[in-house]
Formats: sequence, C-alpha cells, structure tokens
Amino acid sequence: METFTSAKFKAELDSRGRVTIPARIRNRKGLQPGEKVKLSVEAGKVVCRSFETSREALNFVQSLDGVESFSFSDGVLEVVLRE
Repeated sequence: METFTSAKFKAELDSRGRVTIPARIRNRKGLQPGEKVKLSVEAGKVVCRSFETSREALNFVQSLDGVESFSFSDGVLEVVLRE
C-alpha cells in the first residue's frame, strides 16, 4: 500500500459546508467515518520547483515578491505567494 503524509485535491463545499475527501485518498490513508483530519486552506499561488541545494532554493525565494511561506524538502521547494 502506498503511504504519504499529505495530498492535494480540489473539492467543493456542499450546502452544509462539508467537503468530501476522494475515496482514493480515504483508502490510502485508512480513514474511517468519524475520524478527525487536519485541513489547510490557503489563498494565493503555489509555486513548486526542484533544486539541487537548499542555497539555490533560498536564492530563488529571495528573488520573489509577496512570499507568504515556503518549505524545502527532498530537493523540492514549495512557495506560497500572496494574491
């Protein structure tokens, strides 16, 4: 079974404000009805790029305007930019 710590998907709120987590994600994570999950809602644009070193990634982040947050892990940089 494939394991992961996060997943991204598009969802739509229903009339009661509920979001459905796709079955493929529920199955992979072993989620059961009634289980608590952590959700993160972000506005703005997300940029993902690969870099060889953390220094290269940091230089790229410093060249951007409107950086809200960023993370660098396993050679992949993810930057959230304000709208």
